[in-house]
Amino acid sequence: MSADNGIYIGEFPIQDEQSQGSTAYEYRVIHAQAIDNLYFFPNEELEKKFKGENPRSIVEYFGEAEVLTEKQAHDKAFEMEAEILNDDFCPILEYGICTLRFKKMFAWYKNHAHEIVYKWDKENK
Repeated sequence: MSADNGIYIGEFPIQDEQSQGSTAYEYRVIHAQAIDNLYFFPNEELEKKFKGENPRSIVEYFGEAEVLTEKQAHDKAFEMEAEILNDDFCPILEYGICTLRFKKMFAWYKNHAHEIVYKWDKENK
């Protein structure tokens, strides 16, 4: 059986892509499973529209994470790694620490998250 887990550092630009000058980033750190959900869509039309980055999943995974600087994010990721690997119950971190670079500001994903609707959303109404 696979743990399918990792510590993920989300790197989000602070300015949109139309801004001039160098881009700065904000960072969010999570411990999660099934991170490939960030790239899952209920249909090809939505996948093309969002160019492979699912705003709903991005917000669901990273939305509660604290906004950090790059150094703070790396420090937090290493602290989380040590905590997980020192756990007597389940010291497994299958994918280690990974940085995921996103194309848009986090606020953009938040604004578009509602556009992703799954079949089970409709069934639960």
